Amino acid sequence: MFNYRFDGGSLKGHSFGNLFISAFEKITGDLNKALEEIANVLKIKGKVLPITLNKVQLRAKLENGTELKGENEINNSWLLSKFGINKLFLKPRAKANPKAVKAILRADLIVVGPGNFYCSIIPNLLVKGIPEAIKKSKAIKIYNCNLMTKYGHTDGFSVKDFTNVVENYLGKNVLDYIIFNTKEIPTSLSKKYLSEGEIVKVDKKINQKRFIGRKLINSKLQFQIKDSADKLKRTLIRHDSDKLAKTIISLI
Repeated sequence: MFNYRFDGGSLKGHSFGNLFISAFEKITGDLNKALEEIANVLKIKGKVLPITLNKVQLRAKLENGTELKGENEINNSWLLSKFGINKLFLKPRAKANPKAVKAILRADLIVVGPGNFYCSIIPNLLVKGIPEAIKKSKAIKIYNCNLMTKYGHTDGFSVKDFTNVVENYLGKNVLDYIIFNTKEIPTSLSKKYLSEGEIVKVDKKINQKRFIGRKLINSKLQFQIKDSADKLKRTLIRHDSDKLAKTIISLI
């Protein structure tokens, strides 16, 4: 239900999930409070804490001088890998949510990723106070590398390439472990993905104690997209959540 996206009328393009959160934020007047109330209503386990309470916009300045403004423009651009990113930043600068910092400092385990690399993962590390809190935390820190690259963003990236970018923002050797997939996918399937990206390359020489390779692709590749505008079953490459969980637990 929360993934449902309206395909007509004044709400066209909006997801129910975002509208649900927005409504609670307007009622309570505070995003932290809104999420607490949502947790109570939905009886969810755990807590969801926003990295920042500031209203900011994600921007990317490319090496050719082009500046992309907003998550949507950046996400839909194929220029990032063509010209290279000179700077990824938030405008205005964002300060960390104190509750998020406290949670990070008290954590036993911090897991980063997977997700949309430049629009979902890295932006968390652009918030002042978050990289510092992760460094200071005594938690075991794990980066779970993406299965696939994204066309126009991370073309040709290997496991090390993804890790290097994360550590450019987080700091060298802050991560204790990097988990990556070693399971190959059928050539016929990988060809279908060429327009979106390709399977992440595994580097030949890596520190086996720090880089943990496992067969993590979900063997069930056919998924039903539950969307009013799409009734088809699609072939999707996804992590096997049970295998991934077991790998993480084995490291702690």
